[in-house]
Amino acid sequence: MHEADLKICYTGRIFERKGLGTTGLKSSLKAHNYECMTALTGQAVFNYDLRGSQVAGILHYGDLHGFEFPCLESYVSDKSVRTGLAKKVGIPEKLLKTLILIKMFGGKNSYSPRSDSYPEQFRKEGYSEYKTKVLINKFNTVCKDVLDEINIWFEKLIPIALINTSYTKEKYSNGVTIVNKSFLVTAKMQSAFLLQGLEANFIFALINCSRLREFSFYFLSYEFDGLITLGNIPELAIKEASRITGFKRAVLEIKAI
Repeated sequence: MHEADLKICYTGRIFERKGLGTTGLKSSLKAHNYECMTALTGQAVFNYDLRGSQVAGILHYGDLHGFEFPCLESYVSDKSVRTGLAKKVGIPEKLLKTLILIKMFGGKNSYSPRSDSYPEQFRKEGYSEYKTKVLINKFNTVCKDVLDEINIWFEKLIPIALINTSYTKEKYSNGVTIVNKSFLVTAKMQSAFLLQGLEANFIFALINCSRLREFSFYFLSYEFDGLITLGNIPELAIKEASRITGFKRAVLEIKAI
């Protein structure tokens, strides 16, 4: 029997001290394990993800503090918007989503081999250094409206959200972890604390719901922005998690394992 040696980071996400645990397993191995579980129990296994959890988090804080983000709203709720942006830039949609995510955690909008994550992502897709520079510039142009709203998140909304996040004696709580204000020294850390903390709080609320008899599903695996369950998560459980955390923007999607 494997006993996980767990740690919780300042954002609220839980990691094993050595490796990623079940979260880091290959999809093929996970799929095989859960097929065996279905065969043994007679119940289906479901992989739930929070749809666009980081964007949904920005929209959540916007709702709380009177900010509107129409471009991010369209980006997260309408797949055709994401597909259209990726086509205009000339990159796969998965790469576009990665670039937007990098930006939401403080990534720059320029090519910088030593300090930016962009080159690594483009190398994985087989692009040359020259093509990478061209595509990043095109990405900045095509996605300008979305990126401008993310800049508002950093410049205006994060300071307000941190001030209004629950705290005691300069210690802030995102619902899952408590940290000193002085610890959140970079924009990246502040954004991760607020967005991943909100996400983790919602997922942990669902995990707690799985322990109640009134909700007929069983929690199997924690997946950062989602969870794997034996049996469907009832709509009432999702509403209860939203009520507990206040995360009304949370939308769960079932995806292949």
